[in-house]
Amino acid sequence: VETKEEKKKESHEKKEDSSDDDAAAAVGAQVELLTYNPFGEAAGNVLKEKTKWKDVLTLNLHEMSSARDLKSVVEGFFQGCSEGSVFLLQCDPQASSLRRIEHAKYIIERERMRFAASQKFQTILKTRAEAREKKVAEKKGSGMGRMGGMGGMGMRGGKNDKSEKEEKSKKLPEGVGIHVIVLIHLQRGDLQFLLDYSNVWRQAFIDDLDASGDTGLPDLQAMLQTSLTMTDIVGTLDLPNALMNVFRSALGRMVYRRTRTVNDVQGQIKNLMKFLEEDNEFLAALDDTVRGVITKSGAKLDVMAATSGQVERSFQAALHRQIRDTLAAAFAQLLAHADRNEGLKLLADEQVREIWLYLYRRSFADTQSSTGPLSRGGKVEVPSDGLGAPFKCKFPFSFYVHNAIDSMRGAAARGEGDDLKELQSQVL
Repeated sequence: VETKEEKKKESHEKKEDSSDDDAAAAVGAQVELLTYNPFGEAAGNVLKEKTKWKDVLTLNLHEMSSARDLKSVVEGFFQGCSEGSVFLLQCDPQASSLRRIEHAKYIIERERMRFAASQKFQTILKTRAEAREKKVAEKKGSGMGRMGGMGGMGMRGGKNDKSEKEEKSKKLPEGVGIHVIVLIHLQRGDLQFLLDYSNVWRQAFIDDLDASGDTGLPDLQAMLQTSLTMTDIVGTLDLPNALMNVFRSALGRMVYRRTRTVNDVQGQIKNLMKFLEEDNEFLAALDDTVRGVITKSGAKLDVMAATSGQVERSFQAALHRQIRDTLAAAFAQLLAHADRNEGLKLLADEQVREIWLYLYRRSFADTQSSTGPLSRGGKVEVPSDGLGAPFKCKFPFSFYVHNAIDSMRGAAARGEGDDLKELQSQVL
């Protein structure tokens, strides 16, 4: 049975611990992040580029030869830190033992507690309090100004008191704090790492360090807010960037009936890159037709396939692969249609450019029903209308115009209707 003295001592120790925890919490966030994202040097750069935190010190645990080295770096961080500083410790369980990771957390936690009790941090707290009081005073002043304009009616001092209490209740205003992050790069299937929940560390799991980069693809949150159909996904894309990232894959799916030289391939890539980078009218035409092909396919994101037997670095990356495969397959179909009889080159000819863009939309819309189903991994044959030899057209989509004229032969032979008007209705 505990005596009164023992209970009093225990209560006093708990109050001291609670006081220390509150002081440390005022320093800033202390977070343990878990991810399946591969270990790399980009984590600190992503934090600087994608967030408001610019003063970031990044350290790799396995590069520290001893606990003393780590302690020295952590001490140096807290001695030189200021509001907004972040210490990021990257840990690879394959290179550093789990025991070493826990010891590193202990060192950081202890140095953070010491910093919370330091004179430097007391100065920081004083500066925060002064900034908060100044902000509250400005709000009060603006409130009094508004009420003065109303003839002094309805002072509502209680409302100002409430907003002052709300201001004081905020732990840390935006953009302040000295934060610590321990980022642990886990291996898929490795169940040795156990998460020890505590009130000292906040724990979180992140799927991918970089949202989507410059790929033109949506991040995970944006994808999960859609119906998961590829039609909706296409609406979230930065289409020029997305097509630029998949056009080589699309070209690799295209099968030509003729033998092409290295110069042919290089010229095609050069022209296509130029069109995708500079030609807004071509991009607008592609936008319409890409959406049409993908909508017709009825393709959807397969979430279960992305999680089972996953070989990508993250769930987001697995979904991105499905999007890229679908987009590349659709783009391959469109390019095969555009390059029928080597017609893609004619887009660069200013004399027929306007006709090319019009007939591209019109001809694809009329012939889409005859195109094959969208296959993410399949090949697409580029049609050619030559008899025994490759045919190079001199007019955009001449095969389409030829078919329209040919369909009029029967009516013309029978002398029915106005031939010119019928032809115009077919082509224009």
